[in-house]
Amino acid sequence: MTDPPNILLIMSDQHAPNLLGCYGDPLVRTPNLDRLATEGMRFTNAYCPFLQERSAMETPFAAVTGFLLPHCPYIGPKAAFDYYFDRVPTTPEAGGEPDCIQALYKWRNLDPPATAHQLRVARAAYYAMIEYVDMNIGRILDVLDQSGQAENTLVIYCSDHGEMLGEHNLWSKKCFYEHSARIPLIARMPGVTTPGNECAALCSLLDLAPTFAELADAAPMDTDGKSLFPLFHGDGNPGRVITSEVADMNGGSFEWLGKMVRKGDWKLWQHHRTEDDTSFPPALFNLADDPNETCNLAANPEHTATRDELLAQIEQDWNPSAVAAEVKQQLHDWRVLCQWGKIVQPLHPDTYVWPGEETEADIELISLQKPKQK
Repeated sequence: MTDPPNILLIMSDQHAPNLLGCYGDPLVRTPNLDRLATEGMRFTNAYCPFLQERSAMETPFAAVTGFLLPHCPYIGPKAAFDYYFDRVPTTPEAGGEPDCIQALYKWRNLDPPATAHQLRVARAAYYAMIEYVDMNIGRILDVLDQSGQAENTLVIYCSDHGEMLGEHNLWSKKCFYEHSARIPLIARMPGVTTPGNECAALCSLLDLAPTFAELADAAPMDTDGKSLFPLFHGDGNPGRVITSEVADMNGGSFEWLGKMVRKGDWKLWQHHRTEDDTSFPPALFNLADDPNETCNLAANPEHTATRDELLAQIEQDWNPSAVAAEVKQQLHDWRVLCQWGKIVQPLHPDTYVWPGEETEADIELISLQKPKQK
């Protein structure tokens, strides 16, 4: 490449990892992201760690565009909602839920689970939101094509985390099932990524910054992330360990922390309850044999060595009590800033006015009424 390369990062919010056509979902209509995957490469084991058109672009750019969708509340365009309503699956994966998930059911009032109709309403809306995001991503990619810079631009699509969408009777995120912790990740750069390639190597959102730094010929970064360029070229990293963390502490009656470690086909997670400073028993799954995570092997004596190895990796640099104290301080600081913002109101034309809590609740089935028959 004779000209400095460009970067275009497209990021959505709460996109479940398998709900794209290119990831194998036969129902959802995502032609633009499917095209991006066909022209680039698709990562199947990526995890979350905790354009205006121009006729000519003479200087390299690094552009980031973000979508609030398909984050709940579950509200989608009506035509797409109607299309998906009678087509979405309404039988979620369930079984083998460990003790920490049982506690989560009680905390979130998820027992009894959602009815088949509630699942249908929420999922139809969620699929519709994905289709809407895909349509807008197509507009962005069209502008990039028209600019003449597509051949010299690394385009990455990803999401910040997944969405349970009723699987294992859970909604939103804040747990380590694959639907929540894993993300869609697609990369395209002509001449660098192999069109239509699939990469099963473990990777993380932490890898994006080192990737961009390498592309820009910047100095190596001191970070836990690793550049994706070796994976672009087909080189794997079979011994790599990926971690993810959660801290759900909002001053409610149930607060917990958690950490997950993934190595090879094995995944282990453990949650810690801050109320009494105790840890739940760990959960262990072999994703090759049990991709839906319905068979917790943590108590199986045949897998004691694997469980202890992964648990040691969690405990070597994770102190739940220290993390809880730090998160509480950050929450305090955040509330002070929120109060300052309400009093001072430092608004400017680019300020985004967030919806109120009544519409932004993480778990909200917006309608339990069956649509009128046509």
